[in-house]
Amino acid sequence: MGQYNQQGIRGICHYSIPCSDTERSLSFYEEIFGAKVYEDEIGRYMFGFSEEDKKLGRQEHIFVEIAGQRVELLGLDPGGKSPLGTHHAYRIGPNDVEPMQEHLRSHGIPFRGPETHKGTAAVSLYIQDPDGNRLEFCCWDGYPRITEVPTGYNRARPDISYEWDPVARRGRPRAQSTA
Repeated sequence: MGQYNQQGIRGICHYSIPCSDTERSLSFYEEIFGAKVYEDEIGRYMFGFSEEDKKLGRQEHIFVEIAGQRVELLGLDPGGKSPLGTHHAYRIGPNDVEPMQEHLRSHGIPFRGPETHKGTAAVSLYIQDPDGNRLEFCCWDGYPRITEVPTGYNRARPDISYEWDPVARRGRPRAQSTA
């Protein structure tokens, strides 16, 4: 398998595909790609369908595995709004969550998290790249303090936008408009 890099990134964790109908998409990916719904000791990773999930504001999403790669079929939110686009999640280990936070802080990159997701063993940090693309660092591998990590639902989401200074190689607060 691949080598860790100096930030502890182990590879791709998952990527998301926006779907207008997650169950229709699931049947397509099962039949055409041989996808299987991801399942572990917690159960099948199909979220946003129960009344409890809808009350939490959790959008429909199903994690599947295609040839050993996790793919998130990202559906509508409880209000019927389409997903905002794709995101790419990079895999980190349980001992990499805090160092990654420090790495981001040291480069002036605002982030959201760590947060967990009800019904999963995942702990995530969310950032944006300079173009606003959504990125995630995700640990699915037994984060030892998961009981201390809040879930990401029904919480205010901080503004994690910034400007990237390619000379200083760090983020800085986005310039305020003067209009």
